[in-house]
Amino acid sequence: MENQRCRAAVALLLAGLCISLAACEMTPAHPGSISGTVRSIGTRAPLQGAHVECDGVIRITDESGYYMLAGLGEGWRSLHVAAWNHCSVSQAVYVAGATRHDVLMSAIPGVTHLHGTVRHSVDGPLEGALVDVDGLIEITDEHGEYEFWDLARDAEQISVSLNGFLTSTRQLHIEDDDELLDIELKKLATVIFYPTADVAVRSDLPDSNFGGSETLELINGPTMSSEFYIFLPVEGLEEAAAVTSCTLRLYNTWDGSGDDPLPTLVGHLSSHWNEMEVVWNDDLQHTSGATHAHVSYVSRQYSIDITGFVDDWMTGAFTNLGISIETDYSDTPLRFSFASREHPDEEKRPRLEIEYAW
Repeated sequence: MENQRCRAAVALLLAGLCISLAACEMTPAHPGSISGTVRSIGTRAPLQGAHVECDGVIRITDESGYYMLAGLGEGWRSLHVAAWNHCSVSQAVYVAGATRHDVLMSAIPGVTHLHGTVRHSVDGPLEGALVDVDGLIEITDEHGEYEFWDLARDAEQISVSLNGFLTSTRQLHIEDDDELLDIELKKLATVIFYPTADVAVRSDLPDSNFGGSETLELINGPTMSSEFYIFLPVEGLEEAAAVTSCTLRLYNTWDGSGDDPLPTLVGHLSSHWNEMEVVWNDDLQHTSGATHAHVSYVSRQYSIDITGFVDDWMTGAFTNLGISIETDYSDTPLRFSFASREHPDEEKRPRLEIEYAW
């Protein structure tokens, strides 16, 4: 009986020892690891094929720049990374279990062959475009092609210009010995829109309508204030149009206005109106507070920059119900009297000039 007890005890002891040994075999001697991505510092593009080494463990990054080194000892370790056309990197990394460590590498300064085609989305390749890379100039041939041989790889900026087209400028991030860069230019165009409704409203005659008047009064002083509303139908632009400027042109018919423009405020109107009915007491509201616009006044031509308002209409930020034009209060106000759309001289009538690229 006693022998049976001894044998059982020994069996249990041996079983426990086996379990302990198995546990030791399952636990790695070096449980640390490092993983992350390797990218180029200029473009943040992943670097495939980079050699990553730590404590003799070597891995090659995949197409996403990812690497993973397992079986490393914990604590401070030296990580070494090498990639084609980039300066090698050595970094100290503190390993504590599964450790994440991304690496950025700088491209080696050198030369490259930069080439490509300059084109328009409709017209195709553009001949005669001037391509400027950090002051070095090339002109596109009949196929719209350009090329720079032995260009410094650290070139910073390329600018492409052609008469009648919007200049394109961008930063360069050259990675390869042979760099292909195609560039699309947008064609410049100007279109003119004329108002289909305009009317002034006056505080001194608050219930009178001036829809048939030949002038649009602008003044704000102690005895009277006058502002005006104008509706400009903006439509028919190409879908790809990028508006560069929108200028409302007005002609001043008043002789005593002085040489400088008035502080001019422009606002989106929030309700429909009829030029033959609206009066001062209707107090048309703005969808946003009127804001000061950039204006110029030369030889009776009064120009108001309303680019932001037209952009609001085109993007759908605001519905085009027209705009209001008013000025700041002054104890000694100047008066401007602009030709309206009813003015007999068509050349003096209001017009909106839109410059855009497409």
